Formats: sequence, structure tokens, C-alpha cells
Amino acid sequence: MIDLHCHLLPGVDDGPGDLDQAVDLALASSRAGITTAVATPHFSERYPTSIAQALDAAELLRGGLARADCELELLVGSEISIHVLGQLDSPALRDRTLGGGDCLLIESPFGDAPEGIEMLIHDLQVDGFTVLLAHPERSAYFHSHPAILESLVGRGAMCSITAGSFQGRFGRRVRAEALRLAAAGLAHNVSSDTHDLDMRPPGLDVGSDDVPGLPKRDQLEATSAKLLGR
Repeated sequence: MIDLHCHLLPGVDDGPGDLDQAVDLALASSRAGITTAVATPHFSERYPTSIAQALDAAELLRGGLARADCELELLVGSEISIHVLGQLDSPALRDRTLGGGDCLLIESPFGDAPEGIEMLIHDLQVDGFTVLLAHPERSAYFHSHPAILESLVGRGAMCSITAGSFQGRFGRRVRAEALRLAAAGLAHNVSSDTHDLDMRPPGLDVGSDDVPGLPKRDQLEATSAKLLGR
């Protein structure tokens, strides 16, 4: 299975704090059936993770995984806050795509969105990027502006739902929104958004094999592979 959104890299954001924790988290991901994980450290005002930091941390983690005889394929991308998109030109964005493909993981706004959010996403698409919106079901902005999310999807953006949202890990409101998005055909990917072993653990199990509207696992896998350019 492919996990397009997870925080596995040591010491770069709010994921694992050191290499040992990162290896344990990656091993748990592998045990959960994940064969390819795209590490997506935050690029935000709070965590301005440089691509060099991410790549260095990935190499460090790959070494730890080799020593642990773990065959998890580790790729690199970024979870880019929509509020800092303006800091990155097209070549810099290209460096932050998921696994070196054409897909950018854009963090859905939790509070207010920047003015002209639809044009911001449109401009990325004009530049040749596919836009994958991270956890829109957890976005207070999209809760109160559902028509904007529908408009973005209608124009080609895609939505990545956190597996834990279907399981109720983020509360009833978020679970209900995840189910609503799936039923409306607005759920295109399921990712773990794992940060740790306890509160935000690895795994892509949504808690049920029959979430109305959610694509079946083979379809989700095919979409994930396509977003990686495979």
C-alpha cells in the first residue's frame, strides 16, 4: 500500500523527534501493510522545513531502516501550508512534489483561508501541478465553505482524507464530514498523516470496508500510484 501523507522524518517538524523514534514509526508503518511511504514534513510558518533538511533526514532514516532490515520504500515530498504558497516559485514547488512527480500536497486551512484561494490553486494547476488537498474533513474553513471545496474539486483538485478521521480519532464532527465527503464523491485518497505511535499512528484502515462512496482499496492504490507518476 502507498501512504502519500505521513510525518516520518526525524527532527524536522512535529513528527518523530529523533532517529530511533522515526525508525520505530516507519517499522510500524511497514507492519501496517504500507510498502511505500511519502514523508511529507510541514512547510509552514511554524515549520519552515527546507527541502535540504527533508532530504538529509530521509537519508538518515533510510540508513536506519536498512540496519533494521526494513524494506519500506521512503520517498519525500512536503505538506505545504496554503498560507505560505507565495514564498515558493514554480521550481521550488517542483522540488516539493510527492516523490518527484507532479502532485503537490497542500494543507487545507484550519482557520481562515488566504484571499483568492481558488485562484491560488488554479495557478498551481496552470503551472502543471496536480493539487492534493490534505485532510479537508478537518478544515474548519471548508466546513463553513463547502461550496468552495466542491468548486476546487470540480476544477481538478483532489482530496486526501486521513484514515483516522473515518475511525473517529478527531471527533464526531470530523468523522461525519469525512463520511459526507466520501458519499459526495469528494474523497480520492486515504492517507495516514501519521505523526507518532499513539495519538496519530500509522495505517490506512478506515475502520470499515464499506464507507459509502469511498473508492475500493485497489482504486485508491491506483490513484496513489498515478499521483506518484507510476
